[in-house]
Amino acid sequence: MVRKAAGVPDSKIGEIRNFSTKIEAYNTNRINEQRVDRNYYEDNFEVGITDPFHVVRTGTSARVVDSIIDHLELSNPQVFQKPRKNTEAARKSSAKIAKFLNKLIQQFMPEITEFTRNLVLYGEAVGQVQYNNQYSDGLDDSVPLMFTAPDPMNMFCWPYDVLVPQKVVKKFMMKEMALHGMIPEWKGEVLAGEVDYLAYWDKDTRYIEAGKTALSKGNNGVEVNYLKFVSFVHCYSGFGKKSA
Repeated sequence: MVRKAAGVPDSKIGEIRNFSTKIEAYNTNRINEQRVDRNYYEDNFEVGITDPFHVVRTGTSARVVDSIIDHLELSNPQVFQKPRKNTEAARKSSAKIAKFLNKLIQQFMPEITEFTRNLVLYGEAVGQVQYNNQYSDGLDDSVPLMFTAPDPMNMFCWPYDVLVPQKVVKKFMMKEMALHGMIPEWKGEVLAGEVDYLAYWDKDTRYIEAGKTALSKGNNGVEVNYLKFVSFVHCYSGFGKKSA
């Protein structure tokens, strides 16, 4: 269900939007630097060459980044759980846990690879753990959790230099058609443009809006975060610019 936020945002929504604006402004230099990094990776950066000469795009920058990822052993990860006690029951329990964890990590490997690539390319990476709404206990390959590695250029974590941040903002332009596919009740004007997408988490609150319209349920769109922690991890590698 899509809920319209009030014409005058309540104090919490106003606080969230204000925090979002401030943290985006604070990270301006980081985003600009990462945009330069991405342009080099995609090999579309400007080159000061004019006629009669022409530019040859070799893709070297992408190969430098990808070669680091290729050297990581990601094909067959293994997780082991040490038994807490030297008993048959404890060994069976640890084997069951290890089997489940290996199932999770196999499902997560594409996103773990992307997470690692972001560390090398952008100098930082953000990982999000969330419930899988499509989970079915009857399917062997179905897992209750999802791990995703969103684009760091869309992510704003506070404090910056901790593994599990206290506040997280996800902010980017979303195509109305994609939003309508996720939420059929969404009523865009023409479903052909883009809208501002904003998601916010802290230990007490979750709030999501698009085009100033609250998408999450709850008090005027503000939901309780029942986890009581922010289910994100934030790392930086030192390969790129980490500072704002």
